[in-house]
Amino acid sequence: MLEWRLQTKTAAFSPCFSRHVPGGFSKRGKDMQQFLAGLIATTLLASAPIHAQETPAPLKDCRALLKAARGEIERTPETEIEDLEDGCRFTHVGFPFDDYISIDIDEMIIRSPDLLAVWPTGDVFEAADLTLNGFSVLPGYKTNLQLVYDTDPEAMTANLERLHFDAGPLGAFTVSATFSEFDNTDLDSPLLENQGGIIHSLDVSLDDSGLAAVLLLSLQPITGLPSEENVTDIATVIRSWPKRRMSTVSAESLVRLITAIPDLTGEWTFHFQSETGMPIKDFAAEDFETFAKRIPADAKIEATASKR
Repeated sequence: MLEWRLQTKTAAFSPCFSRHVPGGFSKRGKDMQQFLAGLIATTLLASAPIHAQETPAPLKDCRALLKAARGEIERTPETEIEDLEDGCRFTHVGFPFDDYISIDIDEMIIRSPDLLAVWPTGDVFEAADLTLNGFSVLPGYKTNLQLVYDTDPEAMTANLERLHFDAGPLGAFTVSATFSEFDNTDLDSPLLENQGGIIHSLDVSLDDSGLAAVLLLSLQPITGLPSEENVTDIATVIRSWPKRRMSTVSAESLVRLITAIPDLTGEWTFHFQSETGMPIKDFAAEDFETFAKRIPADAKIEATASKR
């Protein structure tokens, strides 16, 4: 995808997992964001000098890759290395969280075309499939993550095929999206309002048994939670949308989701589609009313809500 490449080497991914956050973040939320941002950046943004005078030679095998990633992905006495046809599999590796703490990962699988050739260059992978199984960013829970994306630098398109985060008994969420005018070589801004690209489709599904409460409450010191007045105003805007954009059933489902925050126990889905598309930076609106005015006229929105 779409690494949203930030200003530090191990701090990239998406607005949801930005490592550049204001002070005052709760420790649990900050720890989780820093870990996910750094881990995804380390594995999907190669780590050799980007401005090398000559193209570095491809790595020999996955053992050489793990050695090249030393300091970013740590080998342990239990580590096993497997060369795959289009990638590498590592078991029982560590990710240095800071100078004193390393996060244990039971299994890491990285697949990408020409992985061993691209890794030494420091370039962004045009396509990748990253799987992380058995790591802990939520105290007491083992979590799994899969990120699958591809980009076409010439056509300037990007496809986030799947971002799936599974927190076991707490629940899971999945996101997919498509983009145009997306330059995967110009991802240096940590701020959503500065991010180029146009989003044409967005699908989000949440199967929640407590995960949303943990995530949203960890974000509360930064974003706050919607007040009753905010929720009323948002519901009014959603219900005013024309039926060609969103059916009454979908509108009420979306209102039910907004009203339920932060307790989203149950199953929820959201779908956005627009041929015109919506600039990514337009998602960084001051309020929901401003955001709603930026939605393109041809947008189709669907939502389903959990029955309680």
